[in-house]
Amino acid sequence: MGEAICSERDVALPRLYLLGQQKSGTTTMATALFQAGVVPMVGYYPHGNVPGYLLSMRANHSYTHLAGNVKESNLLAGVSSPTCVTPSCLGLMQQRWERKFVNFTNCAQDWGDTLLADFSTDNLPHGYRAHTLRAFYGTPASQRLILVVIMREPLQRFQSGFYWNFPPHLFGRPQQHKYAHNRTLGMELAMLRAALPPNYTSAASQWPRLVGVKHLDRWVRSVYALNWRPWLAQFHPSQFVALPMRWALEDVGRATQLVAERAGVVLRRQAHILGTGARHVGIAGGGDRLNPLAHPTLEQEGDTDAQTRAGLRWLATTYFAPDTEALAQLLARAMAQGLVLGGMREGSSSDVSRHLNATW
Repeated sequence: MGEAICSERDVALPRLYLLGQQKSGTTTMATALFQAGVVPMVGYYPHGNVPGYLLSMRANHSYTHLAGNVKESNLLAGVSSPTCVTPSCLGLMQQRWERKFVNFTNCAQDWGDTLLADFSTDNLPHGYRAHTLRAFYGTPASQRLILVVIMREPLQRFQSGFYWNFPPHLFGRPQQHKYAHNRTLGMELAMLRAALPPNYTSAASQWPRLVGVKHLDRWVRSVYALNWRPWLAQFHPSQFVALPMRWALEDVGRATQLVAERAGVVLRRQAHILGTGARHVGIAGGGDRLNPLAHPTLEQEGDTDAQTRAGLRWLATTYFAPDTEALAQLLARAMAQGLVLGGMREGSSSDVSRHLNATW
């Protein structure tokens, strides 16, 4: 059997999904998978660089780096909605979705032995997309999907997400300056104190509403257990590969082989991202500088004011610590049913919690 999933219209569909979250090493992991042999799917753009970009790399792209519009193709944007649940609506959206893949027709003949992927990182926090994907693929095709989730320590991911949206070097620039802003991390934490429910239990009960609040997005993406639940409700645990970020980036070849073994596919093993430049994320050898705007971690920062540090402790204690406990319980149960967690075999929720705290 080939590795591709073909629709009834003989259109190739993604089999591997890198679900995210953003600011968790997803660009590195997507590039590692790409260099190992996975081909990213992209929507059709008549005047874009995508068709030639893909064709020029079909033979061997082990030294090629992903363009931003290839990794963040957002293939489910515009074809999925929390209100689209009826068979007629889902059928219409599926047709629109497949029309994005003009470059991937003649599936059985041209793409049958290729592992195709959607590397967009905007899917995990939108739990309704799990139901959408299962409906689009149907049974048994949906049971062949490979779902990869890379996870970073929640407070670090939150901080990185904030600085990605509000870079410190653009603070206080003139209003007409592109990306100028007047937001500080302390202001973000004050907003969250006012907007969030008082504790994790209340937040969990209000999760569908909170996910839809745009200015809470950076917090939402760090609450992993609540993000995972709708996906595990739609897909079998054995379809998931969970990668703690630091464990994955220490040896991206090890991580890609874990995905290959779980999916039963062949991928080239490379110990690190190949290319010129350097990126200090624990990758051995010479890697590409994939994220030149990376901000120092909380441990590396020495000038954070006391009030901001207190706010970060509140965020971690009130939400992220109980969520990590819930995540450990969730993953421990799922591992007993086949979920793969990078760097660990089956164990108790306490074992999973210790492993996450040491490797993400």
